[in-house]
Amino acid sequence: MNKIGSFLDSECERMQRVLKALEGRPAPLVEGRLEISCSRSRANYYWVRYDKASQKWTRKYIPPAETAFVRRLAEKQYLKNLNRIVPRRLKRLEALKKDLEMDEVECCFTQLSPARKELVQPIEPTRKMRQEAWVNEPNSIQKFAPRALVIETARGERVRSKSEKIIADGLHRHHIPYKYERPLFLDEETIYYPDFTMYDVDHDVEVYWEHFGLMDDPDYCKKTIAKIEKYEMNGVRLGERLVVTFESSNYSLNYRYVEFVIEAHLRDCVFVEE
Repeated sequence: MNKIGSFLDSECERMQRVLKALEGRPAPLVEGRLEISCSRSRANYYWVRYDKASQKWTRKYIPPAETAFVRRLAEKQYLKNLNRIVPRRLKRLEALKKDLEMDEVECCFTQLSPARKELVQPIEPTRKMRQEAWVNEPNSIQKFAPRALVIETARGERVRSKSEKIIADGLHRHHIPYKYERPLFLDEETIYYPDFTMYDVDHDVEVYWEHFGLMDDPDYCKKTIAKIEKYEMNGVRLGERLVVTFESSNYSLNYRYVEFVIEAHLRDCVFVEE
């Protein structure tokens, strides 16, 4: 997901939480405001208020014994500031979010009529064009063993396990284009064949899903750790461009978790519609 978009989402949620908390925390009903002056490392508190009788502002020293009153004055000002700032900040964040969600540069082309699109060559490929180009790139997978079980996905392609079928069908159900066992050249010496490769169109990068299905095998587990480390050391960060799921003889991959992973990590890989 776009990092700016993620930040804006989290900040909007944070402001909404603060607003909700403010609803259950009314400001103390106390007149005036608090002033603080410090001398000799000691804070002195003063109660400043407008006296209606004299029509003047008054400033009265608050003795240490009246700490509760001091706290009420401080709380009042703190909550007053929050009630002023938070709604304004939330409004600005939501406006910025809305502005960023629409790519005005791309819209100059995508919002043209079909007849006009035929007459114009866009300055840069649109998101849909980039995704289609990636989807149309040829892919070759490793050969299956002669007696291997035949397992087909909803898309009609063959995979090596029932768990891979669950993942493939989940991606297909969410309209996420993918390539099965697409070769990945991590460095000059390492070629991996990730179970699934997706394309994050907003960031113009590939995202990989590796499913490790024999985690109770010590040797397999050791190789899995080394593989994940290799990904990380070559800039494919776990949780960003690398998604992993695990399985053992006592724990099987389930549909619900696959749905969660797709929703949490692969929203930017969904099929683009203009």
